[in-house]
Amino acid sequence: MQTEKTEINIVPRAIFSKYSGEKNLDSNDYFLNLSSLLITEKTYWRFNVNYVRDTSLVSELEDTGLVQTRKTREKIMLIPSLIYEFSDRTNLKATFNFLRVEYMDAGTIGLVDYNHKTTDIAVVTETGDKGELSVSLNVSQFEAADVSNQSDHVSLSAMYRRSLTDSMESEVLFGVRESDFDSKQYGDKNGILFRLGINKEYEQTTWKVELSRMINPVGSGSMVERDRVSANVSRSMTDKLKSSIRVSLLKQKNLAKNLANEGRRYSQFDVGLHWQVTDYWSMRGGYRYRYNESGWMLNAVDSNALVFEFIYFPPEKLSRHTINN
Repeated sequence: MQTEKTEINIVPRAIFSKYSGEKNLDSNDYFLNLSSLLITEKTYWRFNVNYVRDTSLVSELEDTGLVQTRKTREKIMLIPSLIYEFSDRTNLKATFNFLRVEYMDAGTIGLVDYNHKTTDIAVVTETGDKGELSVSLNVSQFEAADVSNQSDHVSLSAMYRRSLTDSMESEVLFGVRESDFDSKQYGDKNGILFRLGINKEYEQTTWKVELSRMINPVGSGSMVERDRVSANVSRSMTDKLKSSIRVSLLKQKNLAKNLANEGRRYSQFDVGLHWQVTDYWSMRGGYRYRYNESGWMLNAVDSNALVFEFIYFPPEKLSRHTINN
């Protein structure tokens, strides 16, 4: 029998970024994560609250490409979830996610406030070959302010995750979706979803490669279908110093056809070092290249910059409060 336990965790975080040669991109971003967990004999109850305050000049470059001027973006997520164990091998997962995004006076550059609500129900079972199989039903609703865009989406997917070795894991997801748009929109009503990923851990090096097609909410006033290829490599040089390389390529389109921003492409390349100065503070520096091309833009734009970040991130163990009942 499992011991009943309650856990509460509050983690503030801040990133202060400086760009060499592109000082207009300098930003101070703030994050606050609150998580709670209640464990009973067969049930895990979680409730997470995440808050983000950042600038659209950087955060919207990947999401929408609408970065003509600096605007403040605030994001809050409420995520209650439940895991119920049917047996040692099978459980039921139910998650609700409410996302609210607001932009401060950003209507002049095409960004609009929006809500995104998602309910996900999954049955997860362990297989006999070090694998895990899950079947998930996802229902979501997107609502954008000012432009009065609303769309409903339903998807059914299956995911198989397997440990190929003690240090290598693979993941395969495939699903289908159906979308319904309000009378002011028309768009892609059907589509497929997929994600293929593999990651490997060595004694000092970790790498991960992923290929995916998913749908995501963005501030341009619509859900988007996003194809992404990404690769990440990190290496621990010492206990406190780590190097990393990240490459990300994406292509996306609005599901609502009455909006602009069709056929958008974005790519990013990062290489740098991360130094854990203290338990609370770290520094990250390196080179960052970004490229953005969209159907509504006359010319593609790119960015080359050296970026230096000062990060405040207290260890989770220092902000956790646990009660064993």
